[in-house]
Amino acid sequence: MHRKSKFIAIMLALGLFIIATEPVYADNNHTELMDFSLITDLNQTVGKDALSLVDESRLDILGSPHLYFFWSPDGTRMLVVALIGVNTKGKGDSSATLGKVLALYMVNGDGSDIRRISWVEDTSYTLQRGEHKWIQNPTWSHTGNVFLYTERSGGNARFGGGSHSLFVIDAKNLNLIAKKSLPIKQGPILEWSPKEDSLLYLGLDEQYKPTVFLFNLTKNVSDELPISKYRTAPFNSNDLVWSPDGRKIGFEGNGGLYVLDVDTRKVKNLFSTDDNIIIDRNAFWSLDSSRLIITEIKSTGRADNPIYYKYVIDAISGKSNKLTSFESVADYLMNKEGSNKDELLLIVNENQSNALAIINASTKQIRQIPLPGPYIDKVSWSPTGRYLIARTFKPKTSKPDGYPDYEYQDYLMELPEYDRPMRMEIDGHMLVGTNVNISIKSASGGVDNATIMAGGELIGTTNEKGVITHRFNEKGEVQLRAVKDGYSAANRIITVKDHIDERQDPTSTGTTTASVPDADGTGVPGFTATAALVGLISTILCFQLKSKRK
Repeated sequence: MHRKSKFIAIMLALGLFIIATEPVYADNNHTELMDFSLITDLNQTVGKDALSLVDESRLDILGSPHLYFFWSPDGTRMLVVALIGVNTKGKGDSSATLGKVLALYMVNGDGSDIRRISWVEDTSYTLQRGEHKWIQNPTWSHTGNVFLYTERSGGNARFGGGSHSLFVIDAKNLNLIAKKSLPIKQGPILEWSPKEDSLLYLGLDEQYKPTVFLFNLTKNVSDELPISKYRTAPFNSNDLVWSPDGRKIGFEGNGGLYVLDVDTRKVKNLFSTDDNIIIDRNAFWSLDSSRLIITEIKSTGRADNPIYYKYVIDAISGKSNKLTSFESVADYLMNKEGSNKDELLLIVNENQSNALAIINASTKQIRQIPLPGPYIDKVSWSPTGRYLIARTFKPKTSKPDGYPDYEYQDYLMELPEYDRPMRMEIDGHMLVGTNVNISIKSASGGVDNATIMAGGELIGTTNEKGVITHRFNEKGEVQLRAVKDGYSAANRIITVKDHIDERQDPTSTGTTTASVPDADGTGVPGFTATAALVGLISTILCFQLKSKRK
């Protein structure tokens, strides 16, 4: 099993050892059905739109669309990549003429308001014309106010190459905030700073060796960071993590833990080991940025049986405190993305099929979610737990000769016992003495009677449209919070200024943005996009698409 996947299973099992060591049953004697409602089959909405983009006069469609979901941090929206396998018409399963049609969408968490951002075709037809492109790495910012993706033109899926561009998009109106050319070779690290004014990405130095850069969105400049010499293996997106205050970047180096001071560019070694360490991204930094949590993998002489030691490290002195040690445990899929930390989402094997279930870590209660498909391929739980997507599959009865064709169905469900997600949007410049509109929205629209607090003080409640108008009388940083029964809280930190700063962070509300021009002047629904964009989402996706189901 991949190291990161194994670590996820280990970390979940650490606090739930009694569950991990007992069998999980999914029959009527041990479970009850969970209350849920089926919202939609996303293949009949997003997938259907993506299929309409295929030119069937020259292309055969191979199987149903593969949908990949990227939830916003508040769970109100998701980015969806629809990927359709195609082949030159009449060529069967000839590998020389296989291709893809992809589309990128923005969708509300409840499946509504589907907006196509871009789509592209990557086939022998577009390759011959030099028009093939890829979309990669759709990534939300911490607040969900903006997202990004990268576009690769030229090159190919296996060997990479080509030119790369980074697009930063305003999630509210889908306007372009920033565009940057990236000299990427091995795939970008795209790690937002806490203030969302900078990005980490992987590029090439003057000797064409992979290194890490810091892209300042405000100044539109990139600086190489002096950290590549501390690590032999290439970096990936799980290896560098900003501290909550944005002043430091922690990363796993050769035999230890290192921290980069963003202002001084100095690197400090906080923890050394002859073995390996791994970073638990969900609990790596303390909230006050004073401590870090790591796990050391100690060899026992058996590659499949290491011992795991968990440490707390002081971010200044490097003093370490060992918390506990544990061994590897059962190897089964668990997904812990819901807001209730005591519950896990499980895919349980059951009589050559499988079932979806949620298990409570405290009570050990198991509740099963029945699905209209016998095989579950993948699940995606929204951050607040309110929405759940389960992908089922089955072999098709008719298919092109020799091609492993499957029918996929992505069912979007709502779990009413979890709070509805909501987000906060602000219209207007954050200036002293100037009115701004604060909007509170759920997936289905404005949230009325939501209580709004600024710096812990009540400022009022939203109207029937989910909006409240407020005037800030003092400059400085203010934490806004919106609460309402039945909804998860929405939080946002803003900076109130006494004048307009032309160098203002381009991700903040009120900054003028420019739309992305469409190469042929036509555009696509919901977005003034660049020329048709296409691509694989990640290296994982690449491997998934090339592998055959057993």
